Amino acid sequence: MTPSGPVPHLENPINIPGYSRKTIGVNDYLADTDFSTSVTGESAIVAERAMYWATAPGARDTLNRDRLRP
Repeated sequence: MTPSGPVPHLENPINIPGYSRKTIGVNDYLADTDFSTSVTGESAIVAERAMYWATAPGARDTLNRDRLRP
């Protein structure tokens, strides 16, 4: 979602098998804009949001999960 509304990704929905990962280069689709992402699944999910800056050395990483696996 962007300030002007939803923007579909070319692979929407993006299906990722269990115990795997996928990197999505957001700047290839949404350069220079604010956005949010929704992640859903049929079982527990771990989602990571990494941000990198090209203009100055630096990065930020956020990890989230919906629940712990027993």
